[in-house]
Amino acid sequence: MTSRTLHVHVVQAAPHPRRIDENLDTAKHLLRESPGEIVVLPELFATGYQTVELDDLAMDLHDPRLADLASVCRETRTALVIGFIERGDSAVFDSTLVIDRTGEILP
Repeated sequence: MTSRTLHVHVVQAAPHPRRIDENLDTAKHLLRESPGEIVVLPELFATGYQTVELDDLAMDLHDPRLADLASVCRETRTALVIGFIERGDSAVFDSTLVIDRTGEILP
């Protein structure tokens, strides 16, 4: 059996409340500066930890801002795990987005 080391960069950081673009810019910066193969960010990092008035913060998986984040994953060959508020058919959810190192957003 062959073993391999996996480098994971787990970040404990405080995102800006309700400032999605700034938080995603921070995530892109961390991807570009990370020594790891996987960057893991906190729950609801994309939106800042919020529990009220969530509808205006919710994103679906086709949001262009997430596609931009996926392109940085592809560029850096780094996977990403990031919390966000996801828009569902009839509600919003505290979700985790996973993007692989090829830039594919995983369901």
